Amino acid sequence: MIQIAESNGVKIYVNKDNFFSFTNSPYYGHKKLSAIDIYPPRGCREALSPIEGETFLIKALKEDYVIIIKVDEETCVKILHVKPKLKIGDKIYPGDFIGEVIWSPFFNFWTDHHLHVEVRPIKDPLRARGGYKLNISPLLAKMKINENFNNFFKVEEVNKKYILLSNQYTKNSFFNSSFSIKAFEGCLEGGFLHYGHGALITLKTLNFLNGLLKNQTSELTFNSFKAVIDYIEEGYIHFNFEKKTLLINKEKYKGLSVYFNDKFLKLIPVKPGETKIKEGEEIAIPFIF
Repeated sequence: MIQIAESNGVKIYVNKDNFFSFTNSPYYGHKKLSAIDIYPPRGCREALSPIEGETFLIKALKEDYVIIIKVDEETCVKILHVKPKLKIGDKIYPGDFIGEVIWSPFFNFWTDHHLHVEVRPIKDPLRARGGYKLNISPLLAKMKINENFNNFFKVEEVNKKYILLSNQYTKNSFFNSSFSIKAFEGCLEGGFLHYGHGALITLKTLNFLNGLLKNQTSELTFNSFKAVIDYIEEGYIHFNFEKKTLLINKEKYKGLSVYFNDKFLKLIPVKPGETKIKEGEEIAIPFIF
């Protein structure tokens, strides 16, 4: 297990073959750097604990579950979308099997199975808001940046929910997202352009970024859209943009999903199964550059 974040004294880990995201979701915590979604390899349903603690509460929801893990007398971790194989009082450690990831009614049709994780006050464990902000310094210390990047992708898989694309420079590069932004010595993550917000994860310091904004602009300009910076944390620039469909090969798509530690870029059709793209083709994704 590899640590990727910390919050209020709680260390958060992922397995080396998990992919994950802080921002690739429409929900509140993912707009405020207070939640992380951790994805087992596609096709795997095994949920591994991302933290150390003791099972405090298990609550069945409508077609979903919430698991509350007590860390200390003041702090807990909320985990959603896992059918638990735990009982109250169980002590768990990072990497322990805790249950099976399940399909939730909160998901969109293109969403992969995952664990939703928040660090919270133990007196307020269940609300959608109120999670502690994450510190991603452990991730920044492990990041690798693609300096040799192109925007041509091979179509690896086409299914009803989405199309998986690969780029020759993202393979076997553990902490690289599919899109690298050299000017910021970092990379993008999020859902473009269907969620209306995203983030740059950068190796630039907080002082540098605040100075950049103070002296220049609060906008980021991409090839086909502009984004307005919302806030900055150490290594993390969050921004908002207008939701709109993408045009690729003269065909409309809902958007592109970019994650950490995923060798694929996910292209999402407007409707399930609605694409003319075929496996084995090579396509260009120029909109971001």
